[in-house]
Amino acid sequence: MNNKITLTDEERFRTTLELLPERTVHEISQALANGLYPPDDFINPLSNYLRWANTQSAYIADPKIRKAQIEFNNIASDVSTFRAENFSRGDTIEYAYDPFYYLQPELKKESREEWNALQQNLIAKLLAFKAAYKKLAFLISHTGTITKSVTVKNYPKSIHLITPSVAVGDTIFLVLDEQYEHPVRFATFHNGNDTAIKKLHNIAYMANAPGKMVPYNEGLAKSINNDLFKKRAVKKYMQTNKLDKPTLVRKSETGNLLVLKNDTVVKTSLIAALPSQFQYLYKDKTQ
Repeated sequence: MNNKITLTDEERFRTTLELLPERTVHEISQALANGLYPPDDFINPLSNYLRWANTQSAYIADPKIRKAQIEFNNIASDVSTFRAENFSRGDTIEYAYDPFYYLQPELKKESREEWNALQQNLIAKLLAFKAAYKKLAFLISHTGTITKSVTVKNYPKSIHLITPSVAVGDTIFLVLDEQYEHPVRFATFHNGNDTAIKKLHNIAYMANAPGKMVPYNEGLAKSINNDLFKKRAVKKYMQTNKLDKPTLVRKSETGNLLVLKNDTVVKTSLIAALPSQFQYLYKDKTQ
């Protein structure tokens, strides 16, 4: 029997640990165990992993690791389903502007005993989730040639591209990791052409939105994936926080479009949707 780890398996190992690093598993588990989690991109790493894990290309060939992978995927899917079914902002007016999702907030008010039982059920799932992850990560990191070569990348968790309106004007503000107090201004046009960040905004805006799809171009892909991180303020943030540069876009499966790679979640947003105390920072002083 040949137990040699193939290059294909090595790539699968890397993808597993990059999509769902241990730090992320810990943060998700801790937040859910406390009965709340912040919205939007917080839960996306788990969702992104599960989407990838359910494809044929994700199946690990090594039988021992494949067994651990299946076990983890089942538990992770169970946690994801539980979260979707049991966390909400609540139905009463007090939750109208609350950014957090809570574990059955109305049940907590009506029957603390039932809510406690639900929370204990969740904690049991999370313990199994973390244990299965540790088992899978251990097997991956201690198997053959992968021991020295696997490195877990520490990417920014999110990039927000912020504009005054849906109709993008001359400026896009880039914000890393929801640090809204530190916007980085980018121009959307240069010598009459759309800049890389304008193209990235189009790609991130909405899947298949009319006029927003960006044809694949190798030079443009390199520009988006590299040039944005050369901006002094962006470069300083990355170095200060010891972050690795993510690949933002890739060629689509059909080969004709540029699409998000999701090393880091990229989202578009409007200035009006930001916390009010930061909105004054986004006034374009060039106008």
